[in-house]
Amino acid sequence: MRFPWIASIFTLCGLAVLCTLGTWQLQRLEWKEQMLSQIEQGMREGPTQNILSASDINVQNLYQLGIVHGEFDHEYDILLGPKTMRDGLDTHIGFHLISPLRLEQGKNGQTLNVLVNRGFISQEDAKMIANTHIGGEAIISGMIAPIPRANMFTPSNKPSDGLWFSLNSIDVQNHMGDKAIAPNVLLVASLGDERLRSVIDEVSKPKNNHLQYAFFWFTMALALSAIYILRFVVPLLRQSS
Repeated sequence: MRFPWIASIFTLCGLAVLCTLGTWQLQRLEWKEQMLSQIEQGMREGPTQNILSASDINVQNLYQLGIVHGEFDHEYDILLGPKTMRDGLDTHIGFHLISPLRLEQGKNGQTLNVLVNRGFISQEDAKMIANTHIGGEAIISGMIAPIPRANMFTPSNKPSDGLWFSLNSIDVQNHMGDKAIAPNVLLVASLGDERLRSVIDEVSKPKNNHLQYAFFWFTMALALSAIYILRFVVPLLRQSS
């Protein structure tokens, strides 16, 4: 029996891919645990009367709860989705309503706009989105969170058609022109509008299955190794003996 060069090369490539995926999941696990720690700290401190300024809406203050004063610019409202929300045994289809909030002053005296996720709104209520507009100064209680990143399966936005599947920074900036936009979003705790349901729980209670995923990929690597040994190594050893 000749040495299985081709099978060995494919096996090594497969092991490299599987171990890389397992290692990546362990790195994701570390990142998720750090994020959960930040969320837990923010939830433990609570919103109380902590006033968030424009400078607070930055990467150093993720998952911090507080109160923001500003004025909504509903001209640039975004219906992000479609999204689903569970209500007991029922599942509702709708959108996340994103409204830019003009904060008093950002750096260098420039007005800063923060994207506010005002919550889940059903398809029916989204047809009359103007009814949810808030005029004048608004006082918003919520949590600072990172802008969700789109994955490889997320469709491209079509802002001209009002189709938003992600808060792509380039698309949002083009949508709002030369307005300064904060790098994070604010998740509203409650606005007192029964048509909108807060999505804070979706962020404050994220799934953390990365350890199971890592175990799966490393198990697949062990299984591939076992198959290679039984199919090629053991016969070679028997032949040599």
